[in-house]
Amino acid sequence: REQSFFRGWYQAAFLGHILAGPPAILLALVLVNPALRERSPRWHRRLGRFEAALVGLILAPSGLVMATEPLPWLPPTERVVAGLGFATLALATEATVALGFIAACRRRFTEHERWMERCMALLLSAPILRIMGGTATLVAPDLPWTYAASAWASWLLPLLTVERSEEHTSELQ
Repeated sequence: REQSFFRGWYQAAFLGHILAGPPAILLALVLVNPALRERSPRWHRRLGRFEAALVGLILAPSGLVMATEPLPWLPPTERVVAGLGFATLALATEATVALGFIAACRRRFTEHERWMERCMALLLSAPILRIMGGTATLVAPDLPWTYAASAWASWLLPLLTVERSEEHTSELQ
């Protein structure tokens, strides 16, 4: 990424993204713990506000900037498709954290929980993308469109899993 790293906002976005990403994932894992919510709702609120700021003000916007420069050695069409996948992921992540935050402020906790589950699925796209990329490198290193497909599948599959689990839960009730 040397061609794009030192141009414009990309470098700041990249640094913000790699510095905010791991803490955002770890904090999300803490926040979904029911024991924290039940035993210390005040800490859940405080950490949740920090998480919303981290994701909404740093992680998602930096991801959107980075989506404008996906891997430069990809063929142009594949680069555009991958970039659109990552841009859509950034916008969806921004939307889920914002809607979850708004629901919590309105004390709509069931709705808040669903939006945060979606947000968590989107946050997990980063490690899933790395697993997909590593697997593709081992199994089919020269397969075209692997990166572009992974750019979409790494977040759509977890999000669809969350949505499907909601449908299943609704059917059981």
